Formats: sequence, C-alpha cells, structure tokens
Amino acid sequence: GEWLSHGVFYLVQIVILALMTVQIKSETKGMPFSEYDGVKWFPNPWDAAFARATGRLLQANLALTLLLPTRNAVWPAIVGISFERCIKYHRIIGRWTFINLLVHWIAMIIVYESDILTVRSGRWGEGNLYGTLAGISMALMVLSAAEPIRRRYYELFLFLHMMAFPMLIFSVLHNRDTLVHLILPLALYSVDWIIRIMQRSRTVKTLSAQALVDGCTRLHLDCPAVAQAIWCKKANGLASFVYIQISAINNNPMEWHPFTVSGLECTGNETEMQPVGGASTPQPIPMGITVHIKSMGDGTWSDRLLTAVKQQKPMVIRLEGPYGQMGVDLVKYSHILSVSGGVGFTPCAPLLQMVLDPQRRHECLPLLKSLTVVWVVRSQESLSWFEGLLAKVLALRPAPDFRLNIELYVTRPDPSTPSASRFPTKQGRPQLDVICKQMAANCNGEPVATLVCGPAALTSDSVKHAREAGFHTHTETFVL
Repeated sequence: GEWLSHGVFYLVQIVILALMTVQIKSETKGMPFSEYDGVKWFPNPWDAAFARATGRLLQANLALTLLLPTRNAVWPAIVGISFERCIKYHRIIGRWTFINLLVHWIAMIIVYESDILTVRSGRWGEGNLYGTLAGISMALMVLSAAEPIRRRYYELFLFLHMMAFPMLIFSVLHNRDTLVHLILPLALYSVDWIIRIMQRSRTVKTLSAQALVDGCTRLHLDCPAVAQAIWCKKANGLASFVYIQISAINNNPMEWHPFTVSGLECTGNETEMQPVGGASTPQPIPMGITVHIKSMGDGTWSDRLLTAVKQQKPMVIRLEGPYGQMGVDLVKYSHILSVSGGVGFTPCAPLLQMVLDPQRRHECLPLLKSLTVVWVVRSQESLSWFEGLLAKVLALRPAPDFRLNIELYVTRPDPSTPSASRFPTKQGRPQLDVICKQMAANCNGEPVATLVCGPAALTSDSVKHAREAGFHTHTETFVL
C-alpha cells in the first residue's frame, strides 16, 4: 500500500506538469516570442512552456511541503495521522520538491540562457539571483536531513533547517506569485508556533533525575498539564512523546529533543479525582511523567544529560507536547502483541501500567483479552530500567477475563548481574515467527494488534511475521 501511494503521488505530479505545460503553451499560442527589457521570451514555445510549468509546480510543492510538519496540525482530526507520521511524507515531498527545483533551474538555463546571478526587477520578481539563493538554502536543508547526518548530528540538522525562513524570502523575491501559495501554510505555521510557545511556558518541576545502568537516564517530572492530557486521551495517549529542552546542556537554545513518555506517575499532589467506567470508585489523575533517555554516544545531547545527572548539576527543564498517537485504534482489538528492543520498551511501559489497573483497563481497552509482551535487551542490567514495573507484572494474579504474558530475552547474558535471579529470562533472540503463529492460533480469528519499537532489524522482522499472521501493526518512529 505504501509503494502504491508513492507511485500515485509521482504519477499525479507528472500528469499535473504535463497539463501545466499544455496550458502555458496555449496561453502563448501565436506568440513566437515577446520582448521585455530587451530579452526575448518563448523562443521555443514548448521548451519555454515546460520550463515555466516546472516553476509553477515548484510553487505548489513548496506550499505542500510546508503544510505537513506543523506539530499542532489539523491532520489527526481529518485523516487520523499525527504529525510525526506526516514527517515521513514531508520528507518524501521535500525531496521531490528539491528535484523539481533542479529540473526548473536546468530548464530555465537551457531555454533562456539566463544568468543565475542577475538581479533585475521584472514582471515576475526581482531576478534570478534570489532563485539561486533559495535553491542553495533548500539544498543545505535536504542534505542535512539525510538519515546518517540527521541521526548523528541532530543539532546541525536543526540549525540548517532554519534556512527555511531565508529560503521562503528568496523564493518570494524570485517570483512574487509564490507568496499566494504560502499564505495558508504560513498561517497554520503561525498558529502552531503560538500553541508551542504557550506549551513551553508551562512550569515543570524535576522530582528526580537518576543515572541508571547501561547509559540510561530516568527523569521524573511534575507537569500536570502534560500528564492530564495523556491520561484523558485514554488508549490514544499511549505512545505519547514530548519535546525536552535543558538549557544547562544545550548548545543551541532552539534545540529540543523528542522522547517517549515511559509512564504516568503520581507526585503526591493529586487532588482531582475521576470516576472510571461508571464505577463508584474514583481514581487519582497522575500529575507527573517519567522519561527514559538512552545515551547515543560520546558528545551527544543524551550523553551530556547523563553526565550532568551523574554530577548532580542543577537543571531547568522545559517541555513541549504531548504529541503522538497509535497508528492502530487499540480499542477495537481483543489481543495485543508488543515487541520491543532495548530502550524501545518505553512505549510499551505505559500500556503495561494501564492493563495492570483493572478499572483503567476496562475503561480504556474494553475488548482486550490478552497482552503478550516481548522485550529483547543486550544485557540483564537493562531490565533494571523498569524494575518496579516488571516486579508488578510478575506479581499480578491471573484474571478470568484477561491474560498477560511477558517474555524477556537477553542476547548477551551475564549470570553475575543482580537482576538475573529476579526476572526469568531467555537467552538469545525471540522466534517471532513461532510467537506470531502461536498467537494467531490461540486468538481464534479475533483481531490482533502488533506494537513494535526497537532496532531496525527487530522492527523489520516483527512487522514481517505479524503481517504474515494477519495482524495489524504499529511501529514507533524516531525520524523526527
């Protein structure tokens, strides 16, 4: 389905370009050329029409690219896709827009032999120099968004993406009509930034910051607005994430990093109560969240955070969000399979929290009959990241209407670690094909959702076997 959607998009682009070329050709019919400022236009009508059509298509694609990445967008309400899912299409359209720009640039040079550095006020804009500057700005953005650069040098990626603002100015100077195409996306972007500034102004209190084993940091934050927003979304609040900014370790004040909310926690200040599922017993609404952040290597933002926590440096933390929602509607499923690798367990942890509370589970996941959790880690020490949650899972008493099964896999076992004797583990990697087939047989045709988060190999293998078993899948994305 994804390849089909890509093919349809590119086909539509080609058809629109052809129609634009024909339209522009008809507009200039009978005009071998027209002279303006001593320059002859349309020396070859069809070539000239194609060159101009690529420019018109470029304007539309530029606007479409800007429509998608707004964080507080209308897309979830319209098509059920949250903004982090739209980022994938933002990248696809952005790359195509850059190709469109290159074709337009080459076509204009071939047809008009234009000097790309000229500045001259004309009928459409202020000259070719501004178009060239817009192209250079876009090239820097596209190159820095390449997967290896973005993941290894995220701060550089953020900095170069700020070139979007001069790029838009240069585009309008190059062709004034571009401004008309940008009105809607710029309006939505302005509203989005107003909401984000309001979110960033909220008070966040750090209740605890712990340096865990194997390079992981756990933050426990008192932020009622974020916690309550996630709580009230019920099952749709699972897989929520927030953007975090810590001025003490940031090299750039505009540097915000996204992290999954790994749990909702009580802070001791819970005064608001909410009845659950029509029951008379109220429940406290959590006021805090936890976030687990794994160090990504020496010198990275996450490594600087780990060092600051170990040194007990004072930190002022700001949050933006929450964002995100599942790609599948968990309310409709009777069975859930969760497959996680390493710190990719963080989206699964809130789900475990939810099902451990029978009242909360009945309210948020009324059809759920079973949950199977598969967590793969390199070392047994990593299990201590969620030691308290795992202990509750193991102590859970069987229920007649719900079955919880958790399988812990350690790829590099060490019997000397303390957690080795506390949590039952299996050595090696899970046989996901066997797990999916067995689960399909036990579910008797009832709908199954598979939630996957982890390394690329584990994710690909999980999605493959889940789809072969007829399960619907949701994979967490870390390509923001």
